[in-house]
Amino acid sequence: QEDTNLVASFGHLMNVYDAGYYGYLWSLVYAKDLFTKFNDHELDLNIGLEFRDEILSQGSIRPSMESIKIFLGREPNEDAFIESIKC
Repeated sequence: QEDTNLVASFGHLMNVYDAGYYGYLWSLVYAKDLFTKFNDHELDLNIGLEFRDEILSQGSIRPSMESIKIFLGREPNEDAFIESIKC
C-alpha cells in the first residue's frame, strides 16, 4: 500500500505462506553454508566437481543432509547465513 512500510504490509506471511517462507529461509541457511566451501575460490574446478558429485548428482539417492555433511566435511551450521544478514 502507498505510504506504508513494506515490511509492515507483508501480511501474507501470516496467512498461508508462512510455512513455505520458513522452509525457504532454511534453504538459504544451507545454501550459504555450502558456499563457504568455495570461500574466495568460486571458480575452483575441483570444488565445483566435488559439489557436482556429492550434492547435485546424488538427487534423492541419499538423504540431502548426508550429502551436505559429506561435501562440507562437518555438520552444517547457520553461521554464514547469520553473517549475511547482519547490518
